[in-house]
Amino acid sequence: MIPRLLCSLLLLSLCACFPEANEDPDRIGPSNSLQAWAENKRFWADKEGNPLLLLGTINQKNLSQSVDVIQQLKELQKAGGNYVCSQIDPFEGTRPEPFARNPLTGQFDLNAPDSLYWSNFHAFLRHAASLDMVVQLELPMADSTQTHELLYNVMAEQALSISQHYRNVLYSIRQLNDQASAPSSLSKLRQLAVRANGQTFTDKYPFRQALPSLPTAGTYTGPVHFSAVDGNDPYDVIKNFNLAAANGYAGLCYASSRSTFEMRGARLASIRAIRTVERYLRFRDLKPAPEVLIGKNAHAFTDDQGNFLFYMPTAGEINVRLPVEDQVPIRVVVVGYLGTQRSELLRPPYGNSFKLFTDEIRGGWMILKREE
Repeated sequence: MIPRLLCSLLLLSLCACFPEANEDPDRIGPSNSLQAWAENKRFWADKEGNPLLLLGTINQKNLSQSVDVIQQLKELQKAGGNYVCSQIDPFEGTRPEPFARNPLTGQFDLNAPDSLYWSNFHAFLRHAASLDMVVQLELPMADSTQTHELLYNVMAEQALSISQHYRNVLYSIRQLNDQASAPSSLSKLRQLAVRANGQTFTDKYPFRQALPSLPTAGTYTGPVHFSAVDGNDPYDVIKNFNLAAANGYAGLCYASSRSTFEMRGARLASIRAIRTVERYLRFRDLKPAPEVLIGKNAHAFTDDQGNFLFYMPTAGEINVRLPVEDQVPIRVVVVGYLGTQRSELLRPPYGNSFKLFTDEIRGGWMILKREE
C-alpha cells in the first residue's frame, strides 16, 4: 500500500509543460462541469447548461505521448471539434513507457512510474481543458483471467488519480476479457466515475459494428456515444459519422486518427459541415423522415417545426415530396462536404415536390428551414 500511495503522490505533483496551456483555474477541478442536459438526458451540457454535441477525429492509444498531439488538437479545434478519445495501453510501444523496467527481468516495475510519461499525460489533459476539449479516457480493466491483470489495473488507477482533477474528462472501459458482460462493464464504469466525480455514458462497441439505432443498456437513458466510427471504405466512414450525428448520438469520434493526409482533412471537413448545419437546425431535435423521399440515395430528417434536413452521402439525385402545409417562405441552404454553404429564400407559391442532386462524390447536406 505504501509504494502505491507514494506513486500517486508523485503523479499528482507532476507539472504540465505543454505550450499554450491555459492556467484558468475554473477549468481545472473535479470532473463535474460536463453534465447530462437537463432537457434531454441523451445529450451533454456544459457548466452553463448549454447542450453540446461532441465531435472528434482523434482516437489513438496513449495520445498524450504523441509527438504531434498539440498540432492535432489545434486542427481539431479549428474545424469545430471538441472531443478526443485515448486508450490507456502499456503495450503500445510508445516512448516513454508508463513504468520503468526492471534491468534484470525487463518487466515493468509498478512501483516506479515513469515521470516523463505521466507528466505528458497530466499536461495533455491540462492543455485539452484549456481548449474546452472533452477527453474520453478508455481505461483497461482486467480480471484474474488476464496475464497482466495487475499491470492493467495499476495503470488505470494511475490515470484515474490524475484525470479526476480535470473537468473535461469522461471514462469508458476497454474490456480485455471478451467474455465479460456489458452490464458488469457498465457497473464498473459507474463505480470509477463516482470515484472521479465524473460522468458515465454508454459507448458503442466493437469498432467494426455496423451503424445501429441508438443502443440501450437496460433502463439507461443517458448520453450515448459512438467513439469509434468505422466503415468499409474512407467515404463510408464519413457517411456513417454524418448519419450518426443526424440520428442523435451525443458524442462521435472516428475509429482511428492514423489515416492519410487527405482523409484526415476530409474527416475534419465533415465536422466543419456538421457545425455549419447546426447554425440552422439542432441535430438533437431531428427524427428520421423517410416518407418524404422517393429513392434510396439520401436520408431525410425533420423536426417538430416542419423543417427538413437531407443528407446525400455521394453523387446522385433524389425526388422529394413534402407534406402539404400552409406555404411560408423557406430558407434553402446547401452545405458542401467542406462546410461551405450557399442559400436562397424560396417564396410562395411553390410546389411540394422537387429534385435534389449533387455530382460531388462526398455528398453534402440540404436544409429547408421555414421562415415565419
